[in-house]
Amino acid sequence: MSKDPYLKRLESLFSTVEPVEPEPANGKAAPPAAELNGLRARVAELEASLTRAQRAAEERDLSAADTLRARIAELEASLAEAHSERERSADRQMQAQQRAESLSAQVAELESKLGMAQAQVAVSGSLQAEAQSRVEFLQSRVSQLEIALAQSHSGEAAPSDTELIKFKLGIERSSDAIFITDADGNIIFANPAFEKVYGFTREEAIGRTPRIIKSGVIPPEGYKQFWSTLLSKGTVAGEIVNKTKDGRLVTIEGSNNPILDDAGNIIGFLAIHRDISERKAAERRTRLQASALDAAANAIVITNRSGAIEWVNPAFTKNTGYTLEEAVGNNPRLLKSGAHDQGYYQNLWETVLAGKVWRGEVVNRRKDGTMYPEEMTITPVADESGQISHFIAVKQDISERKRAEAAVREREEDLAILLEFSPEAVGVVNTRTGLFESVNAAAEWLFGMPRDELVKVGPTQMSPDFQPDGRRSAEKMAEKIREALSGGTPVFEWAHRNTVGRIIPCEVRLVGLTGARSHLVRFSVTDITQRKQTEAALSKRAVELEAIARVSAAASSILDTDVLLQTVVDLTKSSFNLYHAHIYLLNDTGDMLELVSGAGATGRVMVAEGRHIPFNAEHSLVARAAQTRQAVVANNIQQERGFLPHPLLPNTRSELAIPMVVGDLLLGVFDVQADVIDRFTEDDIRLKITLAEQVAVALQNARLYAEQAATVERLRELDQLKSSFLANMSHKLRTPLNSILGFTQVLLEGIDGDINEWMENDLIIVQKNGQHLLNLISDILDMAKIEAGKMTLNPEIFDLKDVLDEVIDIASPLARVKSLDLLLDTGDDATMDINADRMRLRQVMINIVNNAIKFTDSGCVSIRAERLNAHIRISVRDTGIGIGIDASHIETIFQEFSQVDSSTTRKVGGTGLGLPISRHLIELHGGRLWAESTGVPGEGSTFIIELPVETTFNENM
Repeated sequence: MSKDPYLKRLESLFSTVEPVEPEPANGKAAPPAAELNGLRARVAELEASLTRAQRAAEERDLSAADTLRARIAELEASLAEAHSERERSADRQMQAQQRAESLSAQVAELESKLGMAQAQVAVSGSLQAEAQSRVEFLQSRVSQLEIALAQSHSGEAAPSDTELIKFKLGIERSSDAIFITDADGNIIFANPAFEKVYGFTREEAIGRTPRIIKSGVIPPEGYKQFWSTLLSKGTVAGEIVNKTKDGRLVTIEGSNNPILDDAGNIIGFLAIHRDISERKAAERRTRLQASALDAAANAIVITNRSGAIEWVNPAFTKNTGYTLEEAVGNNPRLLKSGAHDQGYYQNLWETVLAGKVWRGEVVNRRKDGTMYPEEMTITPVADESGQISHFIAVKQDISERKRAEAAVREREEDLAILLEFSPEAVGVVNTRTGLFESVNAAAEWLFGMPRDELVKVGPTQMSPDFQPDGRRSAEKMAEKIREALSGGTPVFEWAHRNTVGRIIPCEVRLVGLTGARSHLVRFSVTDITQRKQTEAALSKRAVELEAIARVSAAASSILDTDVLLQTVVDLTKSSFNLYHAHIYLLNDTGDMLELVSGAGATGRVMVAEGRHIPFNAEHSLVARAAQTRQAVVANNIQQERGFLPHPLLPNTRSELAIPMVVGDLLLGVFDVQADVIDRFTEDDIRLKITLAEQVAVALQNARLYAEQAATVERLRELDQLKSSFLANMSHKLRTPLNSILGFTQVLLEGIDGDINEWMENDLIIVQKNGQHLLNLISDILDMAKIEAGKMTLNPEIFDLKDVLDEVIDIASPLARVKSLDLLLDTGDDATMDINADRMRLRQVMINIVNNAIKFTDSGCVSIRAERLNAHIRISVRDTGIGIGIDASHIETIFQEFSQVDSSTTRKVGGTGLGLPISRHLIELHGGRLWAESTGVPGEGSTFIIELPVETTFNENM
């Protein structure tokens, strides 16, 4: 990794001073006295520079500080890994101890030299403004989600916020990873579950983009669609594959949502991720087991009990150069390098032959002769009888790690420099004495005490007796130090006290050191005063936004206006911790604002009093809000001219009245009151205006819904009246028409005397058209009965064949006129008994057969009846013009007054009621009627009826 330019500047500064080497362990001569005297003079010069650097501490280059902090974290991680590796053998521990003692001697000399570097930091004044701006920006981003915890941590939450605090705590305690980014995609919050899922701590994640968890397996088109949806203010939900800090792919189920401000602009994004890797792994475990060994990154070797290699995976070939064919049958001795004595291998075999797992490091030789270090685990495998049959060795080339250890040792000196110039207060606490052992310059500035005085005290002496959470400082600090000594890295908030008694809220991070320094704990302290102030301001806004969401959700789900308004005022009062809330609505004449709802028992009493305010009232805040259609606020109501307190609201001190407007329509005024002066800020006013607008829309929707419901009910009544009218009129028309037809028949039969040929032709026309009119009236009467739910059936058991024979007899004359064949096929059954209304079924069949004949010019019309278990199917097929292949077109013929050919030049007549009536009659029998057609002329159409043999009749439609 290339060094930072700032670090290079420090190195150039120290290049003028030769380091003092520690006294050799073999007791040889120390450096010359002249060199030591020169260094002492240089130390004095650097101490003077340190004094100047302390006065400019607040002006230091924060950009370089950011680089130093990141550098410290990197080196700390590298050191931790290196220490862990070195402690695995006694030889390496001894070397590490010797190196640590040597470095300690060098650190003692370098501490005096760092003051000069500190003065050099102050020189870069041209970068200060930009660096400070960047730091403040990042701090504000970091704090945006942490505000939700402020109430729960401070213990100062009001009782009305209990549920909200539980919700916030739920985010922190959620097993789902939850994180928030700003509009640029930088992470500004991550909950503890984020670290559990992805391995990144909150500190590691904040300030970076979600690309740190990008797996690389999702095609670019997927991410393009993902961002397109989010930037369109949509929600993206589903499954995705991400990557953890350690490179592990995890399958995630979750959702990503944009966060909008009051203007609807995107100000960030919220993501909720659930790790479903285990579930997915269970689904694919079976198919992956066969290929797992081949795909393993580590070399895997399987030998029999005698040590003969039976199988190796591709990683073995990659590491050693030996192919599977070259390795099988050989002994792992082909990798033997000669770096270990026979006792080493004897211990290995004694361990695995005893059924135990052997772990260790081995130096092996590749096929090309090169040597490489390897970390190996050998596991014995027993057969069914419990005897060891095979050994599985998992081998990892650790050449890179060894090289990294060497690099870490070189970085230890850099770490000491970086810690000194960190913008955070950094130092070491001796847990045996409880005192600071060393501190950097930032610690001196934070605590307001010089370094030589700080090392005489400890963290508890620089703290108040009790922390904000109520715990004793000494007790809590001891607990956190124990956690750090046990391998944890506790990060927690802490209240420090400087020498002038000012309490400073801080964030503290502890890391236990290892090896010979395991009694020491490194601390880093960040002043979070600005963060706390930001949290307090944003926490209040978050609570109010959540309250608006609750009130809006309730308002949008209620359609009863009285319940809606009462719910809104009650929720507003409780959610915003207000003294009172009520709503005035403008009356129909527009000259009076009438109180229609008030919060709690007090509000209900005021509504019962019939309280109202003239629209033109001069001194009323409510009237002024209605007149100006703008929010009116009085943060000290007692100073308002003409103010008269209501007896039921004696403690009103602040009042805010907001007009409720939809479009250009004024509905009323939403009035809220508080019992403290200066309660309503500009933010409060904006939030309450938003709430009033949403309530106004909900109220208007509820009113429109009520109007529409009344309209629908009226239309239903009119439809019922129409059906009843048609039924009555059809009956009244049919009675005189039957008389006309009857007397026409009398005249035609000559009962009243002879008639001439011209009279007979006229009477026949009258009779024919009268019969057509009678059929039309009968159809209308049947349709009206069906729509009115008054159609009844008279079921009986009869032979369907008899009815079909009657239909053939009735339709035959019409078929003969058109030279059509009329065919009937009832199968081999002797009888086809059915329980149905004989007359209505015959009516349906006559209607369908007559329709088939009307629309067929040549060919035939065939009727087929067959029994299908508990049903009878009747098919009427013709060779006419057909209907059409579109299903929607076919269904149209079953609608009232609809016909296949609706043009004015159609060849056949009809009312368009026959088929709709027929379908209703069949459905009353519990059956079905439908049509099928290819739409090709000459292929005709088929009408199909399915009826149950035994039916429980519903007498009314």
